[in-house]
Amino acid sequence: MSTAVKIFIVLNLVMCLAFAYVNMTAYAYRENYKRRWNEDTAKALEEAKANATLAVNRGVEAAKAQNDVRVRDTLIIDLQAKVAELTSQVKDRDLQIIAINESLKRKDADYLALNENFMTQSASLEKVRTRMTELNHIGQVARGTAFNLSIKLAEIEDELNNEVNKNTQQAERIDLLEKDQKKSQGYIAYVRDNHPQVHEAAISEKSGAVAVNAVVALVKADASTGKQEVVVLSVGQAQVEPGTVLIVFRGSDYICRVRVASVTRDHATCRIVPDSWNSKDLKIAVGDSAMTRL
Repeated sequence: MSTAVKIFIVLNLVMCLAFAYVNMTAYAYRENYKRRWNEDTAKALEEAKANATLAVNRGVEAAKAQNDVRVRDTLIIDLQAKVAELTSQVKDRDLQIIAINESLKRKDADYLALNENFMTQSASLEKVRTRMTELNHIGQVARGTAFNLSIKLAEIEDELNNEVNKNTQQAERIDLLEKDQKKSQGYIAYVRDNHPQVHEAAISEKSGAVAVNAVVALVKADASTGKQEVVVLSVGQAQVEPGTVLIVFRGSDYICRVRVASVTRDHATCRIVPDSWNSKDLKIAVGDSAMTRL
């Protein structure tokens, strides 16, 4: 067989194979297309139904959204009105805050002034308290002094009452002595008129009497009672007779009377007259003075 026949046969075989491939490919493409078409159609139908449902839902949602928009618009209008009202209230509050701040500033100024006044008053009060403390101390001292003075005044009043009583007694005694003196003067006048010689003798005897000044040299007291009873006087050269009464004194203070019991040279032993003691409870001491009562 020649080469040309072989090439022809090969070409025919190749062409047959190519034709078969093309037919098979076309068949497969057609079958695949049908299947894809059915699937795509079903899918498109489902998508169309879904899109329709979605469109309906979106329409409902759009209507709801429009309704919500209208509600929101109404709410926004109300809120804008509320905001305007609140803005006006805020402005009013701002004005009130400004007024309150001004009032607070004035209150602060008043507080500072009051605080300063309080500090001043506190300082003054502290001074007053200090002064009151001092016055209380002074008052305590004054009360103590007044108490002591009251006691002293009571003692003085007691002494005054005693002196008044003694003065009353002395006045009564003086009255009695004056009465006795008047009687004596009457007797003397009677003697002078009826017995001139006796009167002249009495006068001459009285003119011979001398005053006696003495000093206490010794004081003796009773051992059991401690009362002063015997006094020894230094009389010097004076003539003192037993029975002579002398007054013992210290300066201007009266102490008592003593009566001479015995005389030895320049000393006289005397006994104290019991009812003649002074009202000041003064006792006889060595160095006190004594003199006769003329």
